Amino acid sequence: MVCRQSTCGGDLCWTQLPCSSPSQAPRLPPELVRLICSFACTDTGTTGRVLSLVSRYVRGASAAVKLQSIALVGYSQLSAFAEFLDNSPGVSPGTVSLYITMQGLEVAKLTYSVRRRLAQDGGRHLQKIFHRVSDTLEVLHLFLKDDLSYELNQAARIDLPRLVELKTGGGFPVSVQRAGNIIQLTATLQPSLKLTRLHIVESIGYYAVHFLDPKVLASFAPNLISLRCSRLYVNPVLPIQVAQSMGFEDSDLAAQELVLLDSWNAAHWHPETRLNMPKSVKDLVFQLQPLRPKPPPQSNELYDIAIARQHEEQVAEYAEMRDAVQRLAVRCKARDRDVRVVLLKPEPQEDLENPDVFLREWLGI
Repeated sequence: MVCRQSTCGGDLCWTQLPCSSPSQAPRLPPELVRLICSFACTDTGTTGRVLSLVSRYVRGASAAVKLQSIALVGYSQLSAFAEFLDNSPGVSPGTVSLYITMQGLEVAKLTYSVRRRLAQDGGRHLQKIFHRVSDTLEVLHLFLKDDLSYELNQAARIDLPRLVELKTGGGFPVSVQRAGNIIQLTATLQPSLKLTRLHIVESIGYYAVHFLDPKVLASFAPNLISLRCSRLYVNPVLPIQVAQSMGFEDSDLAAQELVLLDSWNAAHWHPETRLNMPKSVKDLVFQLQPLRPKPPPQSNELYDIAIARQHEEQVAEYAEMRDAVQRLAVRCKARDRDVRVVLLKPEPQEDLENPDVFLREWLGI
């Protein structure tokens, strides 16, 4: 376990050595120092920066691992890291785990031209960073705003061949093109054969069902094993679409489910679209957004009646989606599908408004 209270941020504090200063410490072999630092540098990058200040010897010995775990919050840190990589040409940063978020930023108060410029610059910075870490990156947690997600998805397809785990909020790596109500989807990530864990965090305009398009999930993650969809908006059709993407036939679905499925598909998909999920998937995890409590009554009776009716409809839709997930689990078991289907309890409402929740999960705390 990494010591997050120590000066160095790791298991071994230089202040614990039997000497009065780091310069008087017995010089350990560089291979051992590098190994110790590799266990210490598992935070947001703070430990790596501190190690660079200990001594020239420690700075050199830790150079290969001090950037193995990096967290970038906001445009300024994104830009600074991209500039740092520009100033270190030909040197691999060795980044294994990367966390990038634009969530919680007050960009809505900026003018359109400023937001546009930030998004365009951010898209270029992301492309540059992904290119430099592509040889080592295994874990990526990425949470983008709509404008930055759009810029990134318009660029050339990104290649992360060593990627094992991806948690994404804001659409990456799905490019969404709309023609009226019909959507056309493509993956902006090259096939990642080692990618086995995918966690999709739904947001308005970027929905979990988009990943089931045959040109998306099956394209960039053909060997996926674990798929988790969280903060899901209530959509009873999603579990039915998942069943269809797994190869269940119409005869496996109830008549009412077929009506819902056909109605939704006709309104949103190209008529020839056939949803597809990699056959390698063994774990399906669903987590809904918490159901908002019923608003307190107001002085307007008609308004109160309308609000009460709306809340009842939301409760009914919530229950229907929960039942649809349970039916999917039953179908998988009845057809001897080696797939585990799990429905998690919703997150607490306060976690939805706390961007640090994702960071803590990435850090494993």
